[in-house]
Amino acid sequence: MPEPAKRLGILLGALLALGIAVPLIPVPTEWLYVGRIISSVLFVSIPIFAIYFAAMLGWTFARALTVFAISVVAFAALTYISRNVTPPYVVALFIAAFLQLGLLAWASSLGILIACGIRDKNLLLPICFVLAAVDIIAVLAPVGTVKRALESEKGKVAFDIVSFKVPQFGSAQPAAQIGPADFLFLSMFFAAIHRFGMRARETLLVIVPGLLIYLAIVLFFGDTTVFGIPLRALPALVPIGLLVLAVNWSEFKLSKQEKVMTAVLFLICVAAVWASFALPKKQTIAPANSPALIQSLRA
Repeated sequence: MPEPAKRLGILLGALLALGIAVPLIPVPTEWLYVGRIISSVLFVSIPIFAIYFAAMLGWTFARALTVFAISVVAFAALTYISRNVTPPYVVALFIAAFLQLGLLAWASSLGILIACGIRDKNLLLPICFVLAAVDIIAVLAPVGTVKRALESEKGKVAFDIVSFKVPQFGSAQPAAQIGPADFLFLSMFFAAIHRFGMRARETLLVIVPGLLIYLAIVLFFGDTTVFGIPLRALPALVPIGLLVLAVNWSEFKLSKQEKVMTAVLFLICVAAVWASFALPKKQTIAPANSPALIQSLRA
């Protein structure tokens, strides 16, 4: 068995065991803060290391597609069981832990599947710009799909189903939730970086502490608002893209025409982000019997 596969197996086994054990371990109230830090470090760093070693394996389009299909079916089946059966608490923790692995599997294999279609490492440059812009618009902008979805009950339920949970000691409630897109694009970047012989190890050693700091800001300063933006809603694809670019900048060899096209795309992304915040919101007409309309008529 290849060494990366062995390390991947160890990491997934550790993630499974910790996912079951952490909610069962009681922590005194005065240690909850420290416990949250420990669980955050474990449940952010282990999946990233797992994705790194998974991306080193000999992937083809067919293999990635097969893993994606199997993991989606397994994840859907476990999700159905978890939402329609009420097992004992420990059994529920087992199901939740396997769900975490299933989510990580389908998100990562989909990212590797996308990476199989990237034929030139220079394409990673515009991909970073586009992903960062899309994530900012989707998460923060008034017109953003994620922002609007999380404002509804159905959207919150859907996000809860497909999000990766960071458990906290002695509690069934997660300390934080991570969207599958973060793992998807991390695996895409690592698979492409490995395939093109770029700075994979250096990228890993920067990504892990970078995202840990990012999560710490969300966890401990989430109620703080900066320029009208709550820190709990920071989009993670922005630092991922920036860190990938920063570490691998010297690997990109662009022609003059490619530099111009990349610069134009960057400006388009900046303009799209600006427009998503600057454009006026659509005014909705309240129903005739709504309290808001009645109050405005009385005024």
